[in-house]
Amino acid sequence: MIGNFIQVQLDNSMKVKGSALLACDGVHSYIRQCMQEGSEGSALNFTNQEAWWGTTTVRPGSALEQELLHIAASRKMQGYNVGLVVLGTSQNPGSFYANEVSKNVYSWSYFVESETSNADADLIRRGGKVLDETEKQELVDKIPSTCKILKLFSEFTPTADMNRSAVFDRANNLPSVDGRVALLGDAAHYYHPLRGEGSNKAMVDGYVAAMRLATAIMGKSRSSNSKSQKSPSIDWALLGFDSYKRRKENTALVKKSRKYGQGATSNSRYTCWARQTHFKFMSASKMIRELCT
Repeated sequence: MIGNFIQVQLDNSMKVKGSALLACDGVHSYIRQCMQEGSEGSALNFTNQEAWWGTTTVRPGSALEQELLHIAASRKMQGYNVGLVVLGTSQNPGSFYANEVSKNVYSWSYFVESETSNADADLIRRGGKVLDETEKQELVDKIPSTCKILKLFSEFTPTADMNRSAVFDRANNLPSVDGRVALLGDAAHYYHPLRGEGSNKAMVDGYVAAMRLATAIMGKSRSSNSKSQKSPSIDWALLGFDSYKRRKENTALVKKSRKYGQGATSNSRYTCWARQTHFKFMSASKMIRELCT
């Protein structure tokens, strides 16, 4: 702090001064390390899973295109712009997801259980580890022979466009604000990636922090119409952003996402039955709401 300002020195020795520092530097946040170094609960939690993902261009006339057209026709869908969710069984646990992200280009991911617990393998937010041919073959060998569409996606994806990472999260209730320094997004709370909560909560954090800071900086209090009411200071605005209620809700959501992810790769017969039944009878609108809350 320099007076009422925060000053940060960048790697190139440039100094930047502002009213507050909002750290959006991801799950391996340097700012977080400085704030919470040695704090119990700040370490990553291994979820006993690993993720494989890639980007595949569907070539005209290929076996992959034919299979997508077959799936679309069997479900009376137009073309092969098909969003896929393939759930494993107790004999072949795992879950596969694919969606068309641009014309004839699909992004897909495959989650399976794993014993690898090396924290250095947490590469999902860093783009993952690009596979070599041996590792690609390892993925192909993991895929059940009954899952034809996943086999085709893995075969038609160039090795350079395939990635792999162990899956981690972090569930704690540690403060994410220290004075005028605040952690946002993955820097504050790290979710299992399967539900997409990381992106959702990063946007929520940005909105809540911006609204509270704008109220403080512009000198307007939204909590009262009284002209004698003093505007909240920037320090108080950030403390409100990092309220115990918000931290508690975020921690609960991290744990919920973890259970969701573990359920997607479980080999328990009961869990597999419950999961298949849940997806079979859930309406599309309810499924979207569930994934976005």
